[in-house]
Amino acid sequence: MVILMSLVTLILNPPRDRMYWMKLHGDDWFQTADNHFTQEQWYENFRVTKDTFTIILNEIEAEISKQDTAMRKAVPARKKLAMIVYYLASTAEYRTIANLFGVSRAFLCKCFKDVCCAIIKTLQKRFIYIPTNDELESVLESYKEKWGFPMCAGAIDGTHIPIIAPKENQIDYVNGKGYHSVNMQAVVDCNYLFRDIVIGWPGSVHDARILSNSKLYKKGNDTGLFPDTRERIGGQDVPIIILGDPAYPLLPWLLKPYPENINTPQSQRVFNYRLSRA
Repeated sequence: MVILMSLVTLILNPPRDRMYWMKLHGDDWFQTADNHFTQEQWYENFRVTKDTFTIILNEIEAEISKQDTAMRKAVPARKKLAMIVYYLASTAEYRTIANLFGVSRAFLCKCFKDVCCAIIKTLQKRFIYIPTNDELESVLESYKEKWGFPMCAGAIDGTHIPIIAPKENQIDYVNGKGYHSVNMQAVVDCNYLFRDIVIGWPGSVHDARILSNSKLYKKGNDTGLFPDTRERIGGQDVPIIILGDPAYPLLPWLLKPYPENINTPQSQRVFNYRLSRA
């Protein structure tokens, strides 16, 4: 009986040749952008110049390129990088970007991780590092000239990146402002360059705890972040330091403001103003 029913089903629904191994998508928008956008139009959409885009592509192309197969051609590395940069620049949803670049949402999701991992693997150590030698001297001089704060090599703080509530341990990711997030700790210099990054801690974790568990903290306490260079200021030999807000501990290499209340001396208030400004 089962065999008979199967034969009837086969007769009524004969097998058909599959026309496509995947759905057809158009990438006319990307082709127009890549071939005809002016420098200004490109920057408005991708938030990096075309020259910077090309530099990044040359660095990571080998990491994100795939081989063609008998069933389909591989998506070019240039398009992969372009759609991820566009996503980071616009925060548009996957559906919109997939339509603009002629790919599926599932492919875009996978590509996002692949491209970001390639950028981190290839470029992070070359571009995110604590300054040394002449570069450090330039940063120290800029802080002194721009903000009137000598012997400063950077500022540290945390910022919250909103996320969808995870399935497990949701309460751990609720930050002080009441939404779910992961915390990013960053050291930035006077030229707005990132010098150190720690990311991934749940939003409820205090900034001081993130610092105390970071490589930056270990290096600062064990071997020193900076050379033992000091400048005589107000009768004290001041080493090279980074600046933090009241959430951070006071360390030989990390300076924080004085606690403020109605009895705080004017000299300490001025110091806090200068530190906050820098």
